[in-house]
Amino acid sequence: LLPNVLTLGNMFSGIFSITLSMEAETTGDTTLAAYFVLVAMFCDLMDGRVARMADAKSEFGTQMDSLTDGISFGLAPAFLMYSWGMPSLGLLGVFFGFLFASGAIMRLARFNVRADRREGLSTHFLGLPTPLAAGMVVSVVLAHTSLTGQATVDSSWSVAALATLVGGLMVSNIRYRTFKDVDWNARTFAGLVVAAAGL
Repeated sequence: LLPNVLTLGNMFSGIFSITLSMEAETTGDTTLAAYFVLVAMFCDLMDGRVARMADAKSEFGTQMDSLTDGISFGLAPAFLMYSWGMPSLGLLGVFFGFLFASGAIMRLARFNVRADRREGLSTHFLGLPTPLAAGMVVSVVLAHTSLTGQATVDSSWSVAALATLVGGLMVSNIRYRTFKDVDWNARTFAGLVVAAAGL
């Protein structure tokens, strides 16, 4: 039950983010919409881990998780990008939002097909994972609202380019490490801390 509750929490966060993006009038509205995508990412991270810890993985949970990700990491960031940076483009802005969302949906569909066929390397993802794509969008939006204090950005074509680029990365054949094969022992963790400190 708990993994599915977390998955539904993921979906609720995505839908709430979409609602906020549609009605956003202030910087606070836009920021909150972005933060709820982050909440969805946390729920998505935890539901799989809880399912594995409780030995409660199921096909039902896997399919529900994928459908939920389409909402939270496909539609929600697309609405966020449109509300934040592309209203001036009108229907063209909707089209660029669609490019991002369709990239996410196709990425998830391909992942499911490959998982069923047990194809590819377990240590790599094929195409940019949808949570990372959503995270890229949220990072840019939060950075802009934090630095400028404005709810919208004037560079509509730059936002359109971002939507197209990230949407394309999700359906590309570029491989990304999953880091599932990393032995997270004390030595590995210490090396990560040192590397982060060097940045």
